[in-house]
Amino acid sequence: MDLKIAGIGDRRKHVRKEVQWPVTILTAQGPVKGEAKNLSVEGLYIECSKRLHLHDIFPIYVEVDKPCVFMRGKVVWVRIKADDEGFPFYCMGISFVG
Repeated sequence: MDLKIAGIGDRRKHVRKEVQWPVTILTAQGPVKGEAKNLSVEGLYIECSKRLHLHDIFPIYVEVDKPCVFMRGKVVWVRIKADDEGFPFYCMGISFVG
């Protein structure tokens, strides 16, 4: 469940495109599998079972087509949610970096 605060508007600068793309994020502890849920010109919204640290930069493979698309992204926000059975998962905003 998402909580919205009255009077706080959407701060998005760009239109989002809804997607369902598998992603692999390469961390120092090993690969983390997740799913991209939306895409803008500046980044991705990703859900996965492992928490990534704010401001860390990672190589990311997005399985849009074969071969995968490679990019680098910086974690700009992190939230925790729970699935229907109560298991936690992490939602993260990823900003594309050069």
